[in-house]
Amino acid sequence: MDRRTALQAGLMLVCSSTAGCLGSMFETRSVYAPPPLLEDRPKAVYVPTHREGMQRIDTISNGGLTLTVFYSYPHRFWTVTDTYTKKIPYDESETIHLMTTLTDGDQTVGLPASNLQITISNDSETVVTKRLWSMLSQNMGVHFGDNVTLAGAGTYTLDVTMDPITVRLAGGLSDLDPSSRTFSTTFEYDPNERDDISFRTLSERAGDRDALTPMGAAQNEQLPTPESLAGSTMATLTSGDARLVVQRLESPPNGTDGDDPYLAVSARTPYNRYPLVSMRLSATVVTGEGDRTETNLAPTITPALGYHYGAPVGALSGADEITLQIKQPPQIARHEGYETAFLKMENPTVTL
Repeated sequence: MDRRTALQAGLMLVCSSTAGCLGSMFETRSVYAPPPLLEDRPKAVYVPTHREGMQRIDTISNGGLTLTVFYSYPHRFWTVTDTYTKKIPYDESETIHLMTTLTDGDQTVGLPASNLQITISNDSETVVTKRLWSMLSQNMGVHFGDNVTLAGAGTYTLDVTMDPITVRLAGGLSDLDPSSRTFSTTFEYDPNERDDISFRTLSERAGDRDALTPMGAAQNEQLPTPESLAGSTMATLTSGDARLVVQRLESPPNGTDGDDPYLAVSARTPYNRYPLVSMRLSATVVTGEGDRTETNLAPTITPALGYHYGAPVGALSGADEITLQIKQPPQIARHEGYETAFLKMENPTVTL
């Protein structure tokens, strides 16, 4: 059975038990029942079997940072350890998939660079305490999230504690305080409102080498286009379906060491330009004379480059060769459509 047949068979089962099925699209549903996974998923970014909407809870500011909180249906996702994935199925007892995004105060630069812990209470009783996963979703972008179980309809207090930011903040972010802080809000939850969140199956496109378009706050997580990045683009390389935009700046951004020209690698998803975080990268430069130098590229965030990996590398000439050593692929959990990509990554080379 090919992937289209498997998906259509799954949709027939869903349609037979769920009201409101129109062709291959659901606008709302009272019971969350995603289609089965495709049997022959490409080892690359692909269109998932369905698209979910989301509901915003609040936008909270604290100490020059902004946290946006939203939720959708609980759903399956995959965690990553080195080059291996582990599927985390959703449990029927779980009520929502809670998501948060962290940005600068102006909400123009994504900061997917910390660990977040949430505590949710209802009538002074704690109902949820857990650390969120750093996650990647096609329509919801880079976020911190997990499935959680709420105690039915009611008023809840959410406290989100951010660990200190350990990724280097440079350029216009060099003065931003990276220390820990807590964001708090109160929200109303109604299962009927959750069931009004849009849900659409994608039987015709599922499995295609493409991606869903970003929704709402996810647009803040997109990296600049290559032509909009600071410096000059030396090459755009591909590895494991990731796009690696190699930039050269004549001087390093404020907040970084050294005075030599700066090499920046903007690692991103195809189609939506989401940053591929938590990688380990180095650059090996071989000069025209045969001299060889390897430099570790540090995870860094600046307004002009976004999340990238960079370091001063000294002067480069037209005869030099740069090889990117991908020592560890992105250690970020993935929603459907990303779980097969960015795992087995080769070391690409560019000759200047």
